[in-house]
Formats: sequence, C-alpha cells, structure tokens
Amino acid sequence: MVFRVIFGNIRLLLLKLIHPGIHFSLYSQFSGSLNCTGGSKVFLGRKIDVRKGAFLSSHDGGILRLGENVFVGSGCYFVSRKAINIGDNTKIGPNTIIYDHDHDYFKKGEYLKTEVEIGNNVWIGAGCIILRGTKIGNNSVIGAGTLLKGDYPSNSMIYNKKETIVKPLRNQSEE
Repeated sequence: MVFRVIFGNIRLLLLKLIHPGIHFSLYSQFSGSLNCTGGSKVFLGRKIDVRKGAFLSSHDGGILRLGENVFVGSGCYFVSRKAINIGDNTKIGPNTIIYDHDHDYFKKGEYLKTEVEIGNNVWIGAGCIILRGTKIGNNSVIGAGTLLKGDYPSNSMIYNKKETIVKPLRNQSEE
C-alpha cells in the first residue's frame, strides 16, 4: 500500500512535468493514464485511487476534477472538453465511461459540450455510461451497466430496467 502511494505520487509528478495543467494532492494511488492538452486542467483530490487501465483526459480547455477519497476502477475512460466534476467519497466501478461532449454532426470537427456533475458519496457500478449534461445528486447508487443522461436527485437508486429475451433458434435444415 505504501509503495503504491509513493509510486503513484512520483508518477503524478512526472506527468505534471509533461502536462502543466495537472494539479494533485499527495497521498494518492495513481496507476492509470492521464492526458491534459490545449490549456486544460486536471485536479485530483487527496487520497484518490485510480487503478491501472483507467484513462483520464482533458482537452481544449476542459476541466476534469476528482474530489477527495475518490476510487476509479480499471478500464474507466473519462474525457472532458468542458467540465467533469466528481464529488468526494465517490466510488466508480470498472469500465465506466464519462463524456461531457458529443460530436456535432452538422458542424464537422466541432463538439456539443455540457458539464457533467457527480455529487458526493455516489456509488457507480461497473460498465456505466454517463453522457454530457448529466447531474447525479449526492448519496446515490447507480446500477451496473446503466446509461445516464439528465438530472437525477440525491438519495436515489438509479438503474435501467433490462429484459433478457431468449428465443430458440430454428435449424435452417429443418425448414
């Protein structure tokens, strides 16, 4: 554990040399990848834990902010072109994707950008997709595999109702 903290902080110091827009507090465990270009900023709070295979990125003046005591599972992918704010004590399961922008198909090369706000004490299950303009209130739980876009109140359990359908395959030779 101590080794992961020391190694994570050394890694962040080296990344800061390459990307001056990165700001972080000590006592973090950072094993993921980080990209910060075009006047963007990345703020990482105290005691974060970003696992190997996670990719955090901020472009074109965007801001990516992780509060204190945030956990980011492996395989997560967060890309900011405007602002993604993740509150304190939030836990994010593996393979979760968060984007604050979409491609503007009518204006090639441009993006539609709307801030993403995730409150404090939020639990986000594995494999969730959080799209631009999403606001999740404090103390909420997001079920695994949920697709979110919109405003969700505090103290909520949020999930997509899914139905599994099983149909027998017909053998082509029987027809």
